[in-house]
Amino acid sequence: MAIKKKPREKPDESIHVRLDNPTLIRKENLSLAIDIIGLLKRYYEYLEIKKQKDGLMRLLRADIAEIKRLTKELVVEEMPVSMNKILSAEQKTEAIAQKGELPPLEPKEEKKKEAPKPAKPQLPKPASKPKDKLETELEELKNMISKM
Repeated sequence: MAIKKKPREKPDESIHVRLDNPTLIRKENLSLAIDIIGLLKRYYEYLEIKKQKDGLMRLLRADIAEIKRLTKELVVEEMPVSMNKILSAEQKTEAIAQKGELPPLEPKEEKKKEAPKPAKPQLPKPASKPKDKLETELEELKNMISKM
């Protein structure tokens, strides 16, 4: 049977060090802490935006899949005349007009009807929090720096 070794106990010793300009060093440390909190805050915002983007991408994929399914269900006879048939008919009329049998075609001004735009899915906006933990820590650190 293996013998268990007892962990060494560290004696409570305090070490004292003299620092030149301790307030300057403390201010630098606090300003670095403020920068780190700002980075964390931006990172959490990034994560929230990424979640929203993923949700919207899933909705988009579902919509695209539904559009593909519906287009496959359409019967060819229900579809309007193909562009090839339209173009060939226009070319025939232009050829006849060039021979002088018919007056030349005037380009038709098409009035484009604006299709109603589909309503964009409204994402629930996150409830405005009074102050989150990072903001409170940030304010505390700024107050500490201003008191120095």
